[in-house]
Amino acid sequence: VKQVPTKMVLPTHAEEPQEKRRRSPLLVGLAALCLAAAVCTSYTGHSDEHTANSRRLEVQEDGAEDISEYDLPPVELPEDHATVVEAEVDIPGPNSAEPPIGDEVSLIAQQFGPDEYAERDHMQMILEGKLGLSDIRFVPHSFKGDQENEKHYDGIYADFCVYDMTLHSKDPSASPAVRDVMGESRHCSEHRYSFPLREVIDAVREYDARPDTTVRSVSVTGILLHEGRSGATLISNALAVAHPESTQVISEHPAILEALQACDKIRNKHLSEDCDVNKQQRLLQDVVLLLSRTADASITNLYLKMQSAASPYLHQLRTTFPEAKWAFFYRDADVALAKATQRKRNACIKQRRSPSSAMLAYSTTNGIDLEAVSNHEICAMHLSTLISTAFEEQTSTTTGLLVSYDDDIIQSGGQPILDTILPYLGVEDAN
Repeated sequence: VKQVPTKMVLPTHAEEPQEKRRRSPLLVGLAALCLAAAVCTSYTGHSDEHTANSRRLEVQEDGAEDISEYDLPPVELPEDHATVVEAEVDIPGPNSAEPPIGDEVSLIAQQFGPDEYAERDHMQMILEGKLGLSDIRFVPHSFKGDQENEKHYDGIYADFCVYDMTLHSKDPSASPAVRDVMGESRHCSEHRYSFPLREVIDAVREYDARPDTTVRSVSVTGILLHEGRSGATLISNALAVAHPESTQVISEHPAILEALQACDKIRNKHLSEDCDVNKQQRLLQDVVLLLSRTADASITNLYLKMQSAASPYLHQLRTTFPEAKWAFFYRDADVALAKATQRKRNACIKQRRSPSSAMLAYSTTNGIDLEAVSNHEICAMHLSTLISTAFEEQTSTTTGLLVSYDDDIIQSGGQPILDTILPYLGVEDAN
C-alpha cells in the first residue's frame, strides 16, 4: 500500500508531545476501516509471502527513498469480538498557524440568518397580532376523555412566526394558500416560536377583553370545501379581490386541518379511541380564534377555504360555526379521479393507512378491506365519501350550496359566480 504524506504516524507516536494528542471517539470507525483495508490489501497482493502472524506496510513519502518494510504485530481480538479502537489525532496547538476546529459558530447556525425579533417579547407580539399562527402539535392524550378537565385539551403546542397575509389579498393567484404566504417569509422558514396553546389562548382572551385594545376577532362568514381542483380556489380568489379592504380569506391553513383530523390521527397512528370530540371542537374554535384576530378595523368578513381533505369534517365545521355559510365544489367524477391520481397530486392514497372516520365507515359498511384494494380504488372511495358527506349534510340540514364546476362554472360561462355563488357567500356587488 503506497501512502501519501500524512500527519498521522503509524504504528507509534510516542515521540510526540502529550499535549498535542487527543483521543477522539469519532474516529473509531475510520481507524477500524483503515486497518481492515490494509489487512485485506495485504492478503490480496502478498498472500504467498506473508504468514498469518505478520503483515507488512510499505510507506513511501514524496522525495524520499523507499523505507524498509516493517513487520506489524498481529491484531488480537477479544473473545467476545467487541473491539474498541482509539485513534490519536494531532490537534493544532495554541501557537499553530492552522485555524482551530472550534465551536465558535455552528455549521447549522450558519444556515440561518439573524432573528430580528430575538430580543422582543414574543407573547406580546402574539397579543398585538404581529406573530401569526403557523401550525399546531398534539400528543395522544391531548383529548383524553377524563373527568379532571372536562372542557380543555392538554399537551398541545402552537408555533408562531411573522408573515404578511396581505400578500394573498394583493395577488391571490401568486399566493393562493397560507403555505405560499409563509413560504415568502424568511422568519417562518428559519425562526419559529413555540408556546403551549392554552397559555396563548388565555392571554389572548384577556388581552382582547381590554377596552383599549385595537385587536379583535372576526366571525367566520363562509366556508369553502371541495373534492379537489373543482373551482374552490377560483371562488376563494374572487372573494379576496372583490372587497379586499373588508375581507380576509384564510386559505388552506394547516392548523385548521390538524385540528379537524386530530381524533382520526390519534386513532390511526396510536390505535386509541380515547378522543373527546368536545375537546377537539374546543381546539378548532381556539385555532380559528387566533387566525381571525386582526388590528385592521375595516375587516368585517372572514372566509375559510379548506383543503379537500377537510371535506369529511363538514358537519364538525358547520356545528362549530353555525352562522357561517358553506359551499361544496365538485366536478365530473372521471375527471376528478384522473386529477386526484396524477403523480405528485395523489395524496388520496394516504387514506389507506390514515382513513377519515367517513372513509372508515364507508369501508366497514361495504365490507371493503382498505389494504386489499388498489391505489386507484382508494382514491375513488375517498372522493365518494367527500361528495356523500356534502350531499347528506345539505339534505339533512337544508343548508349549504352545492356547486358543479362543469355545469355552474364552465358551461355557463361563469355567470353563476356573480349571480349566485358570491351573493350567497355575502358579496352582493362583485361586479
